[in-house]
Amino acid sequence: MKDGEDAEGWKWFLELLVEAIPLLKMQHPYNRCRFCYFTVISDRQKGLIQALQQVFPDNHHCFCSVHIARNVEKEVGKKVAKLVHALSATFSKRESDELMAKINAISARGKKYLEGISANQWRSTAWVDDPTLPPRFGIVTTNMSESVNSMVGDARDGSWLECTNDIVTKMMNRICSLREENYGREGVVDKVAEILESRWKNCSNFQVREVVKGGSQFDVFRPSRGASQPETNRLLDVREQTWQPPAMAQTVGRPDATNTVAVKATYFIYHDNTATEEFVEVGGNKHDNDHIDSSALSISPGGISRSTRTATTSSRIFNASNTAEGIVGLEKGTKPVAPQPGDYSYSGMHDQGPLPDLKQGGPMALLLGCVEAAKEYNNSFLTTLIEEEKEQKIKLTNSTMSSKTHSISSADSGGPSTKKSKTQKDGDGG
Repeated sequence: MKDGEDAEGWKWFLELLVEAIPLLKMQHPYNRCRFCYFTVISDRQKGLIQALQQVFPDNHHCFCSVHIARNVEKEVGKKVAKLVHALSATFSKRESDELMAKINAISARGKKYLEGISANQWRSTAWVDDPTLPPRFGIVTTNMSESVNSMVGDARDGSWLECTNDIVTKMMNRICSLREENYGREGVVDKVAEILESRWKNCSNFQVREVVKGGSQFDVFRPSRGASQPETNRLLDVREQTWQPPAMAQTVGRPDATNTVAVKATYFIYHDNTATEEFVEVGGNKHDNDHIDSSALSISPGGISRSTRTATTSSRIFNASNTAEGIVGLEKGTKPVAPQPGDYSYSGMHDQGPLPDLKQGGPMALLLGCVEAAKEYNNSFLTTLIEEEKEQKIKLTNSTMSSKTHSISSADSGGPSTKKSKTQKDGDGG
């Protein structure tokens, strides 16, 4: 450094760095990202923050969770500091809220301190909310640079030539020692094999399905294994590097800001290594993204149209005027019981005991009632069609048989027989 770790010293260093490595300011290959390709992660040193804003204004700047934890420990103690890394690393909003609740119970001042640090510079949940942030691949600390720094720390006090020579010597010694240690081994080294085996076990029951042959999107599903491992269903885009819930989980039955109910369902039909995206829209909406009011739901009795991106048309309306509200959860008086294997209906029972009663009534209850009524009507309609087809087949069969019988009778009755029976003799008048 020029004069120490102040803003001017850091600015001098960073300007030399970008002059030597102009690649650091390259644009990100993903159009969705609003920052340059390389992200900087630091210990929140004030002079460095100021210098980065001047030299790398278009690169995203993140903070090390270890250094945040150390500052938190100074402010409010170790109990809160122990939770900082987990809060930084988790992508789960539910887990993040739970951690914040624990921190608040220990120290409200600690919670306020952490909330004062911009979330998109250290908390992974910000990457879920803002897809324009560049990927940081789970790196939430400066541990890698700290490790290198400790290895070459002594070399920094000499001249640049001595420093370079010291670094090269240490790296050569390390490479040679590792080569001797692993000489004659085949395959993956033990430590890496252990990590790979652990990760393989964790993902062994995932099901991965390619949405479109040769495309970048994959449907990833893992069934539940109890409270410790809830069901996972995500849409992975390897090109855009996004990991999102499928459209159905985001739209079906969820009230939006206008207090309407989204009833569009998006799903995929897999066959012959191809996928056809189909839409089912309740109410005959004209646009894929429409939401309809829950007071006027309609479903075609003819079933789901199999044509790609074709909405069903309405022929009967189910709404509050002719349909009773459905039951949300269990019927009144029904006790929660543990579900049987293969039974995916709502049981009211969690692994740890009964769940609280669900709130009845409202748009969701009406939606359930309308869908159930439409289902019954649809089943009745299909049953009628099947019975009519059966009757038509029977009539057609009877008609065909009658026609054949008539043809045979006509052939047999072409005129009186000239043959005599064996009991008749010539000359007998019979």
